[in-house]
Amino acid sequence: MTTQEFVRGAWLVIASVGVTFIAWAIVSGWRDSRNDSFVVKWRFIKVVSVFIGGIGLLAALVSLEQTARTLNDNSAKFLEQEFYRLKFQTSYHRAIACSRNMADLQLKNSCHDFTIIDNSLGPWIMRNRETPSDFVNWRNNDELDSFLPAVNRGLGTIREAKRLAQEPAFLDGEARLRLSVFSAFAVFVAFAGSAGEAIFQFCQERRKRRAAS
Repeated sequence: MTTQEFVRGAWLVIASVGVTFIAWAIVSGWRDSRNDSFVVKWRFIKVVSVFIGGIGLLAALVSLEQTARTLNDNSAKFLEQEFYRLKFQTSYHRAIACSRNMADLQLKNSCHDFTIIDNSLGPWIMRNRETPSDFVNWRNNDELDSFLPAVNRGLGTIREAKRLAQEPAFLDGEARLRLSVFSAFAVFVAFAGSAGEAIFQFCQERRKRRAAS
């Protein structure tokens, strides 16, 4: 069974139970409206419905983390894409810098600088290991003046994406699922109680007006 099929099945079961409960509450309210002794009963049901509805709303707000968690999943994908983009950029410039005449000391130093930068960016920075700090052009290499700012901006983006991607979950997947189902049932129960009480009040008021006329 796929996730989509499971979700649709869960919706169908919850909706069926909820609609049945609402129908039962409406019919019960209509029947009890003939007897004034049920006023306290339906007032109590209304109070309980409000309380259950509040709990259901709170549970729904807590389970909202499921939606927020998808943002973290997107951050993990973005982190990977940004890392490979930055790694390609540093490897490309390293290849160019090291393909020149190494007999020239300045060119050799440039190759060394680009190699250090490229080697500092490995797959480990996407895991729990600390992201490298911003690179500094300590040798005052002119070739790095325009290159390092772009690399450092990429590192900043990776740090932020990694912070979001590695943010711990408030609830695990099973707890979020149970909370979502509970909040749906709570909302249906609250609505059923309110609907039954409303029908009870409406039918009683209509019966009293007919009797008065």
